[in-house]
Amino acid sequence: MSMAPEKRPEDELAREAALSWETFWACTLSPQFAYSGRGFLSRMKAFLRRGGGLELACRTINKALGQPRGRLLLEAGSGSGEMGLRMALKGNRVVMVDTSSSGLAHARQRAQQLQVDAYPIRASVFHLPFKSGAYAGVFSAGMLDHFGPDYRRIALKEIIRVAGKGRSVAVLTNDMRSYMHPRAMKYAQRKGIWPHGYKAPLRSLRAEVKSADPKCKVREVSRGFISQFEFLRYYLPPESFAVRLFFWLFFVISFPLSFLNYFPGQYLVTIIEKTNER
Repeated sequence: MSMAPEKRPEDELAREAALSWETFWACTLSPQFAYSGRGFLSRMKAFLRRGGGLELACRTINKALGQPRGRLLLEAGSGSGEMGLRMALKGNRVVMVDTSSSGLAHARQRAQQLQVDAYPIRASVFHLPFKSGAYAGVFSAGMLDHFGPDYRRIALKEIIRVAGKGRSVAVLTNDMRSYMHPRAMKYAQRKGIWPHGYKAPLRSLRAEVKSADPKCKVREVSRGFISQFEFLRYYLPPESFAVRLFFWLFFVISFPLSFLNYFPGQYLVTIIEKTNER
């Protein structure tokens, strides 16, 4: 009998997460939400997708980091780099760290096409190859909930370490209090169509942040009431016309309701403020 995900050794969960994402990006030639640049059409698409999870994540992180411009930022667990590229398009220099060579290859290609200061680096969030306090801000979205608590603490300690004194770290994970995401994920897992390996939505990261660095200040909110329903796509046949149609209908319907994303839903937003102390 196989062990339940939460009972399996954490090193096994970490290996599964790395392998599943490497496989996912290797098989995904063009990420679904690929950002095509500064043009009018691309901005219009981003505007219409305000009810979607990725656009919500970008706005939330940008606000949490203080609307940064011209700063050196780090994205921990960048995947294909879509979020880091958006931050780079705002005039920041962004280092994007991930273990997936296929995801980083895509990010590198997009950075060159967009001609932005974005630098994909293959490295582990458990051993970041940077000096302490090297970054004016650090952000991560959809990464920590793929690991167990011990690995989360290690990663949190590292990303807090590389943030500058008095700077902020923004971490987005899926909120276990979301109505739709956990149900859709469990359905997809039962059907064998869940592509992202182990994942456990979280209720809070506060205790783990304090364990990693007791001096940090922590604020947490939940956002994304509308964007959580984006996960209804897992009830449809993968890679089908129905999925593509669903996305466009979702964006059209959710656009006038995007203000509801300020209410609890998809994302647990953890904002970590590093003190000025050594």
